[in-house]
Amino acid sequence: MPDVFGYHPTEPTQVEHELDVLMQEYLWGAIWTRPGLDMKSRLVCALAARVVKGQFDLSVRRMIEGALRYGLTKVEIMEIGMQLVFYVGALSARAFMHIANTVFRSPEFSQTGDSEL
Repeated sequence: MPDVFGYHPTEPTQVEHELDVLMQEYLWGAIWTRPGLDMKSRLVCALAARVVKGQFDLSVRRMIEGALRYGLTKVEIMEIGMQLVFYVGALSARAFMHIANTVFRSPEFSQTGDSEL
């Protein structure tokens, strides 16, 4: 997954950049690769956590793109929003689903399956 910490409204300082690198190395190394869950389960957990936290920025888009590249279907990704609507409310679930649909319409993913969406 590309730079999920890389969104900055202004150019990051050197120290901010160093923190971004440390976070990526730690999260994608020590945490992300722990035993106990398969990759699909990790991706579902990560996407669900983003919906719960209400984080709807570039990092959510990148996580959805990574999930599609890994092999999650568009239906599975949309179902994450559906399943969480009771826990986070319709606005947060709908915001996540809107971002997912913008990813689905991007040139890289618009030709892939799940045409019923």
